[in-house]
Amino acid sequence: GLCNSGHQAYRELLLQEQRLRLFLDATESAIFGVDAHGLCIFINQATCELCHVGTAEALLGRDLLTFLSLEAEGPLRGDAVVAQIRATIAEGRPLLADEVELHPPESPAVTVTLRSYPVIEHDRCTGAIVFCTDISRQQKLEEEKQLFGKIVRQAPALILITNADGIIEFVNRGFEQVMGRSGE
Repeated sequence: GLCNSGHQAYRELLLQEQRLRLFLDATESAIFGVDAHGLCIFINQATCELCHVGTAEALLGRDLLTFLSLEAEGPLRGDAVVAQIRATIAEGRPLLADEVELHPPESPAVTVTLRSYPVIEHDRCTGAIVFCTDISRQQKLEEEKQLFGKIVRQAPALILITNADGIIEFVNRGFEQVMGRSGE
């Protein structure tokens, strides 16, 4: 009867919650949600690691915006993160920041992309969902690529790069100076 169908619906809801939690914890991005007052309503494992807390329970129900802010000597000292989340809630619109620097305790700074989305219920913003993705490694690789490019262009050796068909793709300045042409 009704009691059985209610019990079945509850079990299905728990199963869906478990699947969602597995999905959120499987991603490398830090994902968390706050209500309109900044209280943490959900958080994934990547956020716990970024915040240097052992479990989600350590942050659930806490004022996450104060926890993250510089004034409170929060673990990330990420006022740009807090400002963006507050703006998302106040304006009721998604916001994106490409390079936000976070400062975890006793660790080097971390550069992240930050996406915050409003939670709209009954035509008003009741909170925000936030995605933080560490892009420090990609930035370091890009810097190394640019440095390598400078080294190749400035190298005192002759450098000629061709494609698989033997067509010249690149010559460095040393090649141009010795051979008197650009390789084109």
